[in-house]
Amino acid sequence: MDESNSARRPRVPFAWLLDWWLRNWRRIALVLVALLGAVLIVRAVANLWLGQRLHRETARLEKIYGRLDPATLAPSARVLPSENRARMMRAAANLTTVNGQAVLQSFLRGHEASPDDQKIVEDNRLAVQVAEQARRRPKSNWDIDYGNNDANIPRLLDIRTLGEVLAVTCRVDLDAGRANEAAEAALAGLAEASSLGHEPVLVLQLIRIAVAEAQLDCIRDLLQRGDPSAAVLAELADALAENRSPDPMHIAFVGELKHVDRFFLMTERGQGGVYAVGLTGNIGHRPAAWPIIWLARPLIRAGHLRFLEEMGRLIEVQTTAPFARRPSGAKAWPRATRARWWEVARQFDALFLPGLERADEAGYEYQSILNAADVAVALRRFRLDHGAYPDALAALAPRYLAKVPVDPFTGKPPEYKRDGAGFDLRARGAGRYTNQLLEWKIAR
Repeated sequence: MDESNSARRPRVPFAWLLDWWLRNWRRIALVLVALLGAVLIVRAVANLWLGQRLHRETARLEKIYGRLDPATLAPSARVLPSENRARMMRAAANLTTVNGQAVLQSFLRGHEASPDDQKIVEDNRLAVQVAEQARRRPKSNWDIDYGNNDANIPRLLDIRTLGEVLAVTCRVDLDAGRANEAAEAALAGLAEASSLGHEPVLVLQLIRIAVAEAQLDCIRDLLQRGDPSAAVLAELADALAENRSPDPMHIAFVGELKHVDRFFLMTERGQGGVYAVGLTGNIGHRPAAWPIIWLARPLIRAGHLRFLEEMGRLIEVQTTAPFARRPSGAKAWPRATRARWWEVARQFDALFLPGLERADEAGYEYQSILNAADVAVALRRFRLDHGAYPDALAALAPRYLAKVPVDPFTGKPPEYKRDGAGFDLRARGAGRYTNQLLEWKIAR
C-alpha cells in the first residue's frame, strides 16, 4: 500500500535544483551581491574615465568650432524684415501650388516644351514674382531657432518646389525667346539657393545644392539658345559668386556635429535622444527608464566620444579637396567598417559614415558644376567684348574671373576648347559615386 502511494506521488521538476538552492541560498546571495558590486564599480570607473575623455575631446573641438551648442548656430545679428531675402523666399515657397510629381514630370521631359510647363508657370506666377523681388534683398536669415529643437523650420518640400518652379519658368521663357526674362527666373533661383547658405542643417544644404543645380542647367540652355545682354551676364556672374560661399558641406557637417552632440547629452540626462529613444521610447515621459539610462551611461558616453572623434576627423578631411587626398601622406576619407554586434560605439559608424561620404562628394560635385558655370558665363562675357572666345581660359583672369577655378576632383581647370563659333567645356569627377559630372557644348 505504501509502495503504491509512493508511486502515485507527483515528482517535482528540478527538485534537486530547488534542494540545492535551499541549502546554498546564503552563498548564492553573497555571490550575486559581489557580482553586483563589481558591476557597479566597473560602471563607475568606466563612466568616470569616459567622462574625462569626453571632456577633453569636447574642449579640443570647441577651440576649433566654438561652443558645441546648437544655439550658437544662429546668426549673431538679426536681419531687418525689409532686408531679409529669406523671409520673402519663405513667403514665395508658401505660395507654390504645384505638386512635386508635376514638376518631376516636367524635368523628365528635358528640353521638350509642354503645355504642362506653361500651366506650372501660370499657376505659380505670384510665387515667381515674389521670389524675383526677394533676390534684391541683401541679407538672409530663415529665423530657425537651433537652440530649441530647430523650431520655426520652413516646409522643406515647398522650398524645393519653389526652386524647381523657377527653373521651369526659366525654361518656358527661354522656349519663348525671352532670354532676359529666363535669366531673371534663374537669378531668383540662385538667390533662393544662396539664402540657405548659412543654415547649418544637412538637409537644407542638400536642398540648396539641388535648387542651385536646377538653375545652372537653365543657364547652360540660356547660353546655348539665347543671347543674354552684358548686364544680365554680369548679374549671373555675381549670383554664381554669391553661391560659392560658404561651402555647403562644411557648414552642414559642423551643424551635424553640434546637433548630434546635443542629442547625446539629452540621452545621457534621460531627456530623449538618438540612442535612448531607440532603446526605451520617449524616455522624457518614462521615469522607469531612468535606471536603464543610469546603468547604460558609460555606453552612451562611449558612443558620444566615438562620434565626436570621428566627426572631428571627418570635418578635417572634408576641408581638403578630393584630388589632394590621393597622394601619399594626404588626408584620406575614413571608410566605415562593419561593426560587430558587441562593438556598441562603432555601430554608429556603420550607419553614419557612408551617408556623410556621399554628402561630401555631393558638395564637391556642386563646386565642380558651379566652376563650369562660372567659366561659361565668363567666356560669353569675353566674347561680347572681343567678338570671339579666347584660345585658353587664362585669358579670362582677372577681368572676368578673379582666377580660373580648379576642379576639386582633378586639381585642374575645367577642360576647354574652342569648337567653331562655340566651345566645349567639361568637368570630370573621379569620386566614388561620379565618373563625369557634366559636359557643356555651346554652339554659339
